[in-house]
Amino acid sequence: MVDSVCINTDSVEISISGNIISVAFEDVVGIHAYVLEIPASSLTFVVLATESGYNLEVRSDMAGWSPFLRELGEHLPLKVRDLPGLIGRLTADVPVAELYP
Repeated sequence: MVDSVCINTDSVEISISGNIISVAFEDVVGIHAYVLEIPASSLTFVVLATESGYNLEVRSDMAGWSPFLRELGEHLPLKVRDLPGLIGRLTADVPVAELYP
């Protein structure tokens, strides 16, 4: 089973090993992105934080990653207009980007 992410009209939903987890846009109080360097590869994460302290991590290896990056700014006022471009510039030297608020 492939892990996936999708954006609905009012939430972000991920499926991990068949379990569905979602966070409503109205509950998101912060978003940041980071890159994790692993042997022969790297993974990028976008983390949606809620006031309750719950974090929803979306990974670059999930199905639906590219549409997620394109559509996230339509639902939340991100600090950057070119989210995919910013994500592409994350490296071990510049590992974290604050995207919202």
